[in-house]
Amino acid sequence: MSLTRRLLLGSAVVIVLLVAAIVTLAGGRLRDRLRDETVQDLTRSARLVSISWRAGANADSLADAAGAALDRRVTLIGDDGRVRGDSKFTAAELSGLENHRTRPEVVQARAEGVGSSYRRSASAGDEELYVAVRHPLGFVRVSISLDTLNDIVWGAQRDVIAAGLLALLGALLIAALFARSVSGPVVELRNVARALADGDLTRRPSLNAPGEVGDLAAALHRMAEQLAGRLAALQAEEGLMRATIEALDEGIMVVDARNQVVRLNSSARRLLDVPDAVPFAADRLPPGRPLRDALRAGMAGESPDTGEVELDGRVLALVARPLPGGGAVLALLDLTARRRLENVRREFVANASHALKTPL
Repeated sequence: MSLTRRLLLGSAVVIVLLVAAIVTLAGGRLRDRLRDETVQDLTRSARLVSISWRAGANADSLADAAGAALDRRVTLIGDDGRVRGDSKFTAAELSGLENHRTRPEVVQARAEGVGSSYRRSASAGDEELYVAVRHPLGFVRVSISLDTLNDIVWGAQRDVIAAGLLALLGALLIAALFARSVSGPVVELRNVARALADGDLTRRPSLNAPGEVGDLAAALHRMAEQLAGRLAALQAEEGLMRATIEALDEGIMVVDARNQVVRLNSSARRLLDVPDAVPFAADRLPPGRPLRDALRAGMAGESPDTGEVELDGRVLALVARPLPGGGAVLALLDLTARRRLENVRREFVANASHALKTPL
């Protein structure tokens, strides 16, 4: 996944989590706050209704009128728990209602003067918030359906979600612009680094950005310059060493740890009669035993001084030395002409000596 997509995805995830957290926390706190304020409002409404409830008054008519005025369910409960009036039921239906003496809000109001509870109404069948206030004739209870409160909370949550979606779109747009401004230079630096790794030391970052990206581009530029300089120095040193080795009369052969001939100057090619281009396996060298033994000893870490050996009619001085990282280097010097000259000299001396000893 590209850097731009990761930045966009990360921004989207963060905003979605923030919106979800705000909806959850704000919805819970709003619900609790609404319930507290609704309890206070229902308490005031119940006390207001209790002022109008007097002995001899028609409790059911009073409950109906108060419920219509307050837009709440109003229930007047006698001290014995029987329902005297309810704005949600007719007078004929009141006798069929359960006794309310054990309702939680009534029990609390009997003990403390005011009681409240959240529960499902056994008579109405919906979730309601109840508040009961103690009255000399019994209890005045005012209730409201929790659906109303839930609708308010859900409406607020919808507003938060809508605002969050707008914020998400705006944040994604900003994140896309930011990601493009960040990923563009990073992609260019990546391409330059890959080109340098592939051996193209002419590539340089062209951007001139502030901050860390600019510092990285400058560091990459310096690294490329240093690599090019060091490679040029190594190539020059390699050329000098190659020219020096090629100019030697001695034959020089280098065998690496994998038993591959990796360097062979022209003198060694002539002496060993090897036309193959390096690298090639050391097994393809001439099969002379002295050469093989010297090479084997050098590969084993020894430094044999074999002296003079004869190979294909030539007299060679052969020296093998091990390399630090494994492998060996062999030096060969052709002594054939020198030894032939020495033989001629010895024969001339012998003949001259014989002639001097036996004059005519």
